[in-house]
Amino acid sequence: MKSILFLSVMNGSAWGGSEEQWFRLALWMAKKKYDVAVSCFDWPEKAERLNALQNEGIKLFLLPKNNKGIIARWRLQKQVNKIHFEKYDLVFINQGGVKDISHSPFKTIYKRCRKYVTSSHNYYEKGSLSYFKKSLLAKWFSNASLNIGDSQKIFDALQNKFNIHSANNKVVYNPIGFPYPEKINPFSTANNNSVIFTMLAALDVVRKAQDVLINALSNDKWKSRNWYLYLYGEGDDFEILNSLIKHNKIDDKIFLKGHTDNVVSALNQSHLNLQITHIDAMPISVVEAMALSRPCIVSKVGDMPIWVQHEQNGYISSAITVEAIDEVLELAWHQKDKWSEMGEKSFAKFQELYPHPYEENFVALLESL
Repeated sequence: MKSILFLSVMNGSAWGGSEEQWFRLALWMAKKKYDVAVSCFDWPEKAERLNALQNEGIKLFLLPKNNKGIIARWRLQKQVNKIHFEKYDLVFINQGGVKDISHSPFKTIYKRCRKYVTSSHNYYEKGSLSYFKKSLLAKWFSNASLNIGDSQKIFDALQNKFNIHSANNKVVYNPIGFPYPEKINPFSTANNNSVIFTMLAALDVVRKAQDVLINALSNDKWKSRNWYLYLYGEGDDFEILNSLIKHNKIDDKIFLKGHTDNVVSALNQSHLNLQITHIDAMPISVVEAMALSRPCIVSKVGDMPIWVQHEQNGYISSAITVEAIDEVLELAWHQKDKWSEMGEKSFAKFQELYPHPYEENFVALLESL
C-alpha cells in the first residue's frame, strides 16, 4: 500500500474522540512517507488539526459542515464528487453511528473505491431501517476489506437487529489523546478534600444520560456532601442540562465546563470518572481515565464491563435510573479510601487491553489486507 484516503463522515460536532483514530493514523502514515489524503467536514474548531495535517503534506478535501437545505446538499455532493476515490490503494471511512454511510452523499461511495475499510464507533439498536437502507448497509459491510469497531457490540447489533453479517470484523479501540503513560499517575490530593467527579461526553441525554445523573445527585443527601461534578463536552442538550441544574438548585456543585483540549488536566484533578450512559461502544473517556490511573463508574453497555470490574478497579451501575445511579454512587462514596488502589488497578487493566504502540499496530493491520 502506497496511498490512502481517510474520509470522515462525522458532522455532529466539531471534534470527538471517535475522530482521533483517523487523525493519528493520517499523521503517522504521512511521516512514514505514505501518500495521504483526508476528507472531513470543515469546522473552525478543527483548524489546528487541519493545519497539522497540511504541515505533513497531506492533501485536504474539506466538506461544508452546513448541509441543510437543497442548495447546501448540492454543494456537499459537488465537493464529494471532486474526490477521486479510485486513485487510492485504500480508502479508510470513519463514521460515528453504524448507519451513517447509508446517507447521501456517501451511500454509494463504496462502488468508487478499489479497496476500503469502515471504522464505526457506535451501534444502533432502536428504531428500524427500510429494506433499502438494510440492503445498502449489507453491501457496504460485506464488500469491505475490513470492518473496524471499537466494541464487539457494534457487530452484534448489526447481526441481531438487522441481520447484516460480515466475516471481516475486528475490534480496535480508539487511541488516547496524549502520550502513552509508562507508569501510574498519582491520585489527586488537591481540591481541599472535595471529591471531584468528571464526565467527558457529548451533551446528549438520549445517549449519555447526563440528565439522569444530575437528578441522582440532586437530593438533599448529596447536596450536603463535599463534592463537585464537572461535565465536559458540547452538544445540542446544553440548555436542557443547564436548565435542569438550575431547576434542581445544584448549580453550586454541578458545572457544564464545555469542550476541553486538555483531557489530562481534567482527569488529573478528578477522583472518579463517570460514564453511566444509555448508549456507548467503548468510550475513549473511560480508556483515558484508566490510562491516568482513575477509577470509573460505568453502565453495562458496549465493552465497558470488559474494562471495568465492579468493586475491583471501578463500579458498574445496575441500570441507568436515578435509583440505580444513587445506589452505585453511594457504594463508591463509602469506599473513597479504596479509590487510589482502584486507580492503580485501572492502569494495569489499561496496559493489558490497550494496543500499544497504537499507530504501528494499526498500520500493520491495514498493510495486511
